Amino acid sequence: MPITIASYGPDVARAKKYVYLSGAAYCFDIPAWTCPYCKKAQSFGEFHSQIVNKEANTLAFIAVNKELKEIVVSYRGTLNTANLVADIHPSTLSLDTGSSPLERGKSKGPETWIHTGMINATNSLYPEVVDKLGKLLKENGDFDVVVIGHSLGAASAILTLFLLKEEIRLPADFPTPKSYAYFGYGTPRLGNQAYADYWNGQPMQITRVVNKADFCVYAKCFGWGLTLPKEHHGFEATQNLDNGHDQNYTGQQAPPGNAANNFLQDL
Repeated sequence: MPITIASYGPDVARAKKYVYLSGAAYCFDIPAWTCPYCKKAQSFGEFHSQIVNKEANTLAFIAVNKELKEIVVSYRGTLNTANLVADIHPSTLSLDTGSSPLERGKSKGPETWIHTGMINATNSLYPEVVDKLGKLLKENGDFDVVVIGHSLGAASAILTLFLLKEEIRLPADFPTPKSYAYFGYGTPRLGNQAYADYWNGQPMQITRVVNKADFCVYAKCFGWGLTLPKEHHGFEATQNLDNGHDQNYTGQQAPPGNAANNFLQDL
């Protein structure tokens, strides 16, 4: 049996840890590293650098955990009008078109489509992320790279991971990390079935954490006028916030079309 995402399963413990680093991306003074989320995030990494695109109004930051040998790239989600415009962008683009922003043009399978606004948000930060991440990896060649985010940030995180894994617009000397992993919180549907299949065939850790009642996560058409069905990928940890108890995750097959296994938890 080939090693795929199914060989890894969800990593609930790490998902609970990275939620603080994901929340810290919404802080208005991340370098100070002192807001409530930042203070909790300090236990899981040291602030390294911040990446901001003022025109697109997007933001990410990098934290480093030397003890665990992890480099975490955390993307902020929807916070302003520019972000909302990206969320509701009414079109999709093909990853397999050479003239697309991804310049991939090498897929041999079914055509892969993704949400245009979300790849635009991703591209607004990607060059500087590559620059800072490359320098860190040259200094720490045996470190893992973890990309995380919430909402639009979760979409940017997984699309960044796609660009990195496919070596798109990377310098020739960009180091290969020990491994890649993804943890998304409230990840919207942003690609078609071919896109979901791509990720579900990857031998790596991909976990999505979802509030059970989160409409934006399950909406087939995230943008106005969007007619292309978009599917989920990876393992889904579904949170039921009806009570204050923390129970074990129970695996069950996701509804058709989700391209994921559901893991239900009462918190």
